[in-house]
Amino acid sequence: MDVSKYLGLPFLDGGRDPATGLDCWGLVMYVLKQELSIELPSLQYSSALDSRAVGEVAAEKDQDWRKQWRQVEQAKEGDIVLFRLHGHPSHVGVVIGDGADFLHTEPGKRCVVESLCSIFWINNIHSLWRHESQ
Repeated sequence: MDVSKYLGLPFLDGGRDPATGLDCWGLVMYVLKQELSIELPSLQYSSALDSRAVGEVAAEKDQDWRKQWRQVEQAKEGDIVLFRLHGHPSHVGVVIGDGADFLHTEPGKRCVVESLCSIFWINNIHSLWRHESQ
């Protein structure tokens, strides 16, 4: 997966258009559709800083679209990584490369690649999810 075309995309709370900005879920939606032809619903929430933000909504087990995803233990390119921030699952990114890095965006940051193994991120991983097509 060539992620260079996603680097630097602007953050926009609730954003779903790469031209104007994406939030973390918008970025995951966009990358998975572009790279793997996987369609995700446009989950809505009140704010990226809300304690029931996109990650918590995405973690709901009764969502029909979730039936195409299974929880996994080892990260692989194309997986969704769900992070627990401020005590709640509330942030997502896309695993890239050999599974050691992920692509994400968050308030105050443009889209970047960071290491899943960094002290901050590894201690805040809630779960990893893989689509049935992978």
